[in-house]
Amino acid sequence: MMHGGVLKLDESEAQICLDMRHGDGAPASAFTLRVAHADTRGFQSFAWSQRTRAAAARLACKAPAHALVRSLKPRGAPNTASIARARELGAERIGASLVTPDQCDSFGRLRGEHFLGRVSDSVPNFLSGWRAEMAADAAAQGVEVAPAGAVVEARLRFCAWPRAGELIEIHSGVAEVNEKTMRLCHWILDPERGGAWATFEVIALTFDTITRQTIAPSPALLQRMRERVIALAP
Repeated sequence: MMHGGVLKLDESEAQICLDMRHGDGAPASAFTLRVAHADTRGFQSFAWSQRTRAAAARLACKAPAHALVRSLKPRGAPNTASIARARELGAERIGASLVTPDQCDSFGRLRGEHFLGRVSDSVPNFLSGWRAEMAADAAAQGVEVAPAGAVVEARLRFCAWPRAGELIEIHSGVAEVNEKTMRLCHWILDPERGGAWATFEVIALTFDTITRQTIAPSPALLQRMRERVIALAP
């Protein structure tokens, strides 16, 4: 079940919290959205109506504890993500695709879920080798594991919206490595003009699909992953 409320309302922007719960009421996932009240053609913002303000007041809420930011540090506006900058920093090109009409909204722009989908589809190209090494390392110790990845916290920032027929490339890098988690940065880029469609920062961990428990890599594997760290920022 999904519950929602308004955390903050400015002149033409709002912060909204969506709280997804299991059937027994336990937290499943939470989303905090920053949205702008803008026209659909030029994205020019304009003030909320009094009717909307009154409705927002009735929906005012505070974010539950499980919806608060944990590991992702607050940052300013998206940096200068670009094809050129990705190459300069050594980000890996892990995916590429074409936007098709069925993936676009009624205004002809790529729908939000497909930004995430592009990254999700491409990540195996980035981390499959790492997971295979973890499985082999465990097998050498007589333990069978089936490593998979899970994102436990994420921040998606939109920069522009591609339309049908336009191209997308995913350039990714490891930004930080801890004992059980990694901070990954994915730049969703426009290979034709060189700019950014979006940036996506995540806190990810590896877990065993057999035991459903988190896997901690060996010190040697941890060191090899730390050697992949680059200064890619969201």
